[in-house]
Amino acid sequence: MILKKKKNDPFFLFVLTVSEMEFYQLKTEQALLVDFNGFPKSLMSLFQQCLKCKQDEHPKYDNFLVFVWCCQLSAKKNFKKAKQNKTKQRFVAVLSHGNHDTTTILSVQETNQFRHLQHIALKLKCANDESLKKHLSNCWMRFRTESLQLAKDLSECKVQLQQALADKHKSQELAQQIKQKLDHSVSELKFFLFDKNINI
Repeated sequence: MILKKKKNDPFFLFVLTVSEMEFYQLKTEQALLVDFNGFPKSLMSLFQQCLKCKQDEHPKYDNFLVFVWCCQLSAKKNFKKAKQNKTKQRFVAVLSHGNHDTTTILSVQETNQFRHLQHIALKLKCANDESLKKHLSNCWMRFRTESLQLAKDLSECKVQLQQALADKHKSQELAQQIKQKLDHSVSELKFFLFDKNINI
């Protein structure tokens, strides 16, 4: 299952579930070389390629909503120009909306200096009420778990801070006691030396 969502809009959700039968239809239409069992791993590998260098510049697309997934790869050095120039390749995930908001196309394209090569295009559909409720429920459970964990971590940090402050206070008291003893010893030594000089 593939989900497309917005952080600031919990009701924005597009989903894609590919059954084995649907996969073989997709495989025929797009000339895929992987089998059904290897499809999820291969798809994740493409997305990981896109995420590797998401801060890099990406090619400009018209009529497309291009997300930050892009990856720039450096080709191996060859011949005399290899030390100065590198062939640039990018993997870009492109999300394009149709004329209505019920479907959207998510494609992964590899770009080079010559052209865009599309590896795959997946049609995502707007989530129905059941899928949306399940998604929101999962989000709420995840946020609740994270909130409880953060509260636990905060409580532990407070305990550690209080212990550190107590240890610091004890250390300051001990340092003060040592200083007082040292001052007293210095004072006694001075008095002893002064009394000895008088007797001489």
